[in-house]
Amino acid sequence: MEDRNQPGDRDALGDGDIAWVLHLYRSRIQLQWCLPLLRESYPTSRVVLITDGDDDPYEDIAAQYHCDYRAGQHLMKLDTGHLFVRRLLVELLRGPERYLFKIDPDTRIWRRFSGLPEAPSLFGTLETVSEGRQAPIAGPPNVQGGCIGMTRDVAETMLESRALTADMFHFRALDSWARCDDARRAVACGQFLEDFALSWFAHHLGFPIVVNPEVQSRWRVPADNPDLRYAVTHPHKVRPTEAQVLEVLRQARYDKRA
Repeated sequence: MEDRNQPGDRDALGDGDIAWVLHLYRSRIQLQWCLPLLRESYPTSRVVLITDGDDDPYEDIAAQYHCDYRAGQHLMKLDTGHLFVRRLLVELLRGPERYLFKIDPDTRIWRRFSGLPEAPSLFGTLETVSEGRQAPIAGPPNVQGGCIGMTRDVAETMLESRALTADMFHFRALDSWARCDDARRAVACGQFLEDFALSWFAHHLGFPIVVNPEVQSRWRVPADNPDLRYAVTHPHKVRPTEAQVLEVLRQARYDKRA
């Protein structure tokens, strides 16, 4: 019997089958590193840039790399985590794509995917132990947040779910998505962890959480990829040059005068 969670045929996957969303906060230099690499592999895929309370407009970068742009308020916090997820899902679903990815600006796209899961699922690099304090993760594994992929029907079901509420994602965080010591510490500080929340949410709705062998996403430890085993790796923090730092400081002074 065919395992429909295994990657499908590469030839069936075009640019129009995949959409990408990136949330941004003080990400200009990192984004200018990320997008050329994404566009080299997926020149015409739909890419959406969403600011999460960042006053940098990013319109110039969006135009340069043919991205949709949404200026958004700061929602990535515990009391508005459900709204953060809703905004993400709405933007992912604006197009007709079969496969939807949330990636961070320090995620590197090396090449095109050879295939993606045929069956409805949330997929990526799975964590059963948190990378911070090595805390066991109870319940479903976590799809590490640098690169989270999902099939379209997962996003549609999430967006339509009655569980996408402040009650479930805020007031009941400790008995829902915050399922390890690291996540519970984050909740105590008012933080929202979108990867833990999305992984729990997909599992809550009955969707499988599966490994994608072409994604290697960690919290702090970048993967070696000399043989292009992975299509996507994370993280890759870019250190700004002296000229870039001076330009940021100059712009900050200009904005303050304005």
